Amino acid sequence: MRFKQKRFFSILIILLLSIHVSGQIEPVEDVDILAQHKKVLERQYPLIFNRLDIRNVVKISDRLSKIIFYDQNVYHETVVNSARKDLLIKASFKELKRDEFPDIVYDAYKEGKHGDCEVDRFFQVNSVSNNEFYAIDVKCNDEITRLYYSRLGGYVDPPY
Repeated sequence: MRFKQKRFFSILIILLLSIHVSGQIEPVEDVDILAQHKKVLERQYPLIFNRLDIRNVVKISDRLSKIIFYDQNVYHETVVNSARKDLLIKASFKELKRDEFPDIVYDAYKEGKHGDCEVDRFFQVNSVSNNEFYAIDVKCNDEITRLYYSRLGGYVDPPY
C-alpha cells in the first residue's frame, strides 16, 4: 500500500507541476493528455486523490519548484527539479507533531547555534536516494531557516 501511495504521489506531482508551472518548464503541448492522466489517477486511486488539498506551487530557483499540499490535514512539501523536461522529485517533506519527532534530533537542535530560536515546523524528509532524515524550520529574528539532521541528530546538508 505504501508503494502505491508513493507512486501515486510521484505521478500526481509531475502532473500538477506540468499544469501549474508550465510557463517555467517546457510547455505542455497536449492538455487533453494531462486531463486523461488525471482521470486515470482519480479512477485508480480515488481515496488518495480525493483527499489531497493542493495549496500552491512555488518556484524556489531556476531549477527547483516546491509543491505544497495537505493530505488528511497533514502539511506536505515536495521539491522537484523543474528545469528539465522529465521532472524529478528531489525530496518530500511531511510535517510531524513534536511528539512524533525523534528526541535525539530535537536535542541536537536545542544544543546547536539555533537552539534558542522558535520552532515553526518539524519534518520527516525523504530524498531521491531513499535517505530518510529530519528537518526543522526555525524562526530567528523574523526569518525562517530550515535545518537538516540525520536520524541520529547529526547535521546533514540540504537534499537539493
